Amino acid sequence: ARLLRINQFGALLVSNTNDYKNKRVGHGTAALVINSPFFYGGVPAHVNMSVLESKGVGFIGCLGPLSIQNANSETKIFNPRTDREDANSSYTYKQCYSEIQSQAGFNGDGYIIYDSDYSLPNGTEIEITFRATTRSGLLVSITNRTGRGSVTLEQLEGQVVLIFNGEGTQEVIRWTDPSIPSDGQYNASFHLCDNKFHKIVVRRTGSNVELKVDDHQAVKGSVPSGFSLQPANFYIGGVPDGSGFETDSGLSHKGLTGCVQSLKIDGQSAGVIRNTQLHHVQQGCNAPRVT
Repeated sequence: ARLLRINQFGALLVSNTNDYKNKRVGHGTAALVINSPFFYGGVPAHVNMSVLESKGVGFIGCLGPLSIQNANSETKIFNPRTDREDANSSYTYKQCYSEIQSQAGFNGDGYIIYDSDYSLPNGTEIEITFRATTRSGLLVSITNRTGRGSVTLEQLEGQVVLIFNGEGTQEVIRWTDPSIPSDGQYNASFHLCDNKFHKIVVRRTGSNVELKVDDHQAVKGSVPSGFSLQPANFYIGGVPDGSGFETDSGLSHKGLTGCVQSLKIDGQSAGVIRNTQLHHVQQGCNAPRVT
């Protein structure tokens, strides 16, 4: 894209279509003087931005060189990889892909803190859409900030396991690939380990719980008596090392290896990518090529 300014003529030119938006104001030739720093890709936390900015999160994606040309046709090229000054930059190199999707990428050791004061309502629905390259890994962990009590959702050797842990009580709800014969190996499935998107929905209505994987029939269970979860930490993709109780990391005790495309709570997007509590998580995933 190109931002053009000639006297009072202003335009944003999109190279692919050659379309532009003309924001001409008046007929004067007033000089454009910018005394503030020129930021590229984001701004420091202390800079006061427009209210339209979401939590001050910078650009998510890949930026190439910036070219600036003045009225005398003098051009200056700024390459963020080679021309930046460490003292004036906060920048971490990450890989750019030819195909990119807006997802949160996990490599087994990352996690997102979605909420640090979450309570699991009696009536709620949690939906997570993800793709994975391993058959075991934590998807969601909701843990009491003080004392025991947790809900974990994970892949476990090809199964999907939802566990409610209370004080001395536990309820395990387990989805098994229906293509596996009833007398076969329950953990032999690779249904979810295909690097394709899958959707898991956990629905609670009072003490009743449903676990649904893609379009398969839901598995039903119940919340154990005396179960309490308030207030709690809501983690996505893993939990911090050494935190909480052993049950907080599920049965696999492994973080997710793959990508989370979306998390919805009661039908509303949780904005995973725009969350600022990302730990060892990549903002964006390499996308499988469309064939």
